[in-house]
Amino acid sequence: MDNEIVDAIQKRGGEKIDIKVNVFEAFCIIGNIELALRHPKNNGYSSEVTKRICCRYIRELIKMCPEFKEEKKLINIWTETFGFKY
Repeated sequence: MDNEIVDAIQKRGGEKIDIKVNVFEAFCIIGNIELALRHPKNNGYSSEVTKRICCRYIRELIKMCPEFKEEKKLINIWTETFGFKY
């Protein structure tokens, strides 16, 4: 990515963007990110930031759908892929 773009983004890095998604959409986003993180070249700083974001989304999903806690296979995948802990 062009350094000028990265610099501009980093200057505004603390500003928040509100993105509204429903539970199903959040679940789909997490699944697609999980697949993207399997790519061997997807291992830089942005992938670490993305993992932390996914952990926040997962915590929100579990708050809204506590039955996810019972899905041990899913929790294990999230733990393995994103380092998720609850």
